[in-house]
Amino acid sequence: MDAGSLLIVLAVAVIVGAFLAQPFITSRKESHTPLVKDPVDHRYSALLAEKERLAQALQELDFDHTLGKIPQEDYPVMRAELLKHAAEVLRALEKMEQEMGVSRHLDDSHSEISASQPVGQSQPADEIEEIILLRRKQRQERASGFCSKCGNPVQKSDRFCPRCGNALSVPVEER
Repeated sequence: MDAGSLLIVLAVAVIVGAFLAQPFITSRKESHTPLVKDPVDHRYSALLAEKERLAQALQELDFDHTLGKIPQEDYPVMRAELLKHAAEVLRALEKMEQEMGVSRHLDDSHSEISASQPVGQSQPADEIEEIILLRRKQRQERASGFCSKCGNPVQKSDRFCPRCGNALSVPVEER
């Protein structure tokens, strides 16, 4: 190689090196700003997400117990632990909502479920139970039958089986 080609290779290497080092050298002020500017809003959002996660965990625990995946002696302990944590989260949410002046918006199906439930537990545990019952009710309304080929549950809106792709002969809404 002659000197000209070495200089060109060296120049390209320096340019590539400078391009790759640019993010480490320059600082951007936007990268250090949080997505949620108000820490109270961030905490409220985190509590809402934790409430949803706990409702899903309780529903899965009940389902696993029904299937026999969880031993009978472990189930009450695990459920009580999840309900205790959910009650703490709901108390924190209620406290934040009172401080912020946020009104709670429960939909009609939530109100129907709470009216039909017996009043035996504390309010936060009842609310978690309401959420679980609401999700079960929604899941039952969505499922409408089974695929004739593979037996997979199908929803009302399905035209094809999500597992095997079999075309459903009769639209699920008419079943």
